[in-house]
Amino acid sequence: MGVKLSLDDFGTGYSSLSILQRLPFDTLKIDRSFVSEVGENGENSEILQTIISLAKNLKMRVIAEGIETIPQLNLLQNLGCDYGQGYLFAKPKSAAVAENSLYECSNWLPVESQSIVQETVEASADENLPIF
Repeated sequence: MGVKLSLDDFGTGYSSLSILQRLPFDTLKIDRSFVSEVGENGENSEILQTIISLAKNLKMRVIAEGIETIPQLNLLQNLGCDYGQGYLFAKPKSAAVAENSLYECSNWLPVESQSIVQETVEASADENLPIF
C-alpha cells in the first residue's frame, strides 16, 4: 500500500523505546525541545546524537523539528539527520500559499546553507542518498 509510519515527538510523552520494537516505524521525528537545547557551538548535542544513531541503527529516517538557526541546521546535518522542519525554513502558511510554494519548487534552505548543501550533493557518489 505504500503507507509509512512516523513516530512524532520522540523522546517526550508516550513515545518510548518499547514502542519502537512493537510497531514498524519508518521515520523518527525528534521533538523540538531537544533541538532548541543545542547551543551555538554544538553543546548539549549528546541526546540528538544518540537519537539519530538509534534511528539509523534501526534503519529509520530521522526528522528534526523546530530548527530555527543555521548552527542547529549545520549540527543536525553533521550528525546525519535526514530531514528537518522549523521556522528557519518557513513560517506557517495558509493551505493556498503552501500549495503555491510547492508548485513553484521553492528552495527551502536558507541562503547561508545552500552552498554547503550543493558541495555535499556534488561530492555524493550515490544519487539516492537523502540530502538535507
